[in-house]
Amino acid sequence: MVRADAIAEMTEKATAGDVASQMALADHYITGDGVRTDMVAAVKWLTMAAEHGAPRPRPGFPWPPKRVIPLHNLRWHECT
Repeated sequence: MVRADAIAEMTEKATAGDVASQMALADHYITGDGVRTDMVAAVKWLTMAAEHGAPRPRPGFPWPPKRVIPLHNLRWHECT
């Protein structure tokens, strides 16, 4: 498991535009390693990475997301 200070440092770098940190942080949010699993945050970081020229996310991750999105009331709704 990743330590909280490592996540904080990664978040700082990702916010500053570091693509590798954005991709890594997205992966942590997808897997729940060191942070609470959060697909909204994962998509946020993957989108930022893509906007900075990153290649397609890790193999097997559907991109762009087309199946479901979480809404604020925690119900999952289909989207296209």
